[in-house]
Amino acid sequence: MVMADGIALQKEIETLYRIGKDNYKLSLEDMNNYLREGSYQAFVPENEEEKLVILYNLALVAWADGSVCDEEMQLLEKYAKRFGVSEEYTERLINLILEVAEEDQGFEKVVNQLKTKES
Repeated sequence: MVMADGIALQKEIETLYRIGKDNYKLSLEDMNNYLREGSYQAFVPENEEEKLVILYNLALVAWADGSVCDEEMQLLEKYAKRFGVSEEYTERLINLILEVAEEDQGFEKVVNQLKTKES
């Protein structure tokens, strides 16, 4: 996500490091190695909550520079589809996630809003 628009801004990198440390307990050294090697694991999480967490974290990185570019939006949509989100629901889900992530309100708010919309 950091390089989706071809530019790695400091705020995007800082957000990525914060997510790695806070959510995945990665050390600074681990994060440096992942970024240096450009390595990542492309996997599909097993449950819906894990999928939402990843999409939310990607949205946080996208918002880190204060705006979401077309390439970042396309990458979010690509991941949502890879995670099994239907074509017709992808745009609405991504818009909701981006709306919540813009203010860094926590992925739990996304879950609550989804539950409200399903009722």
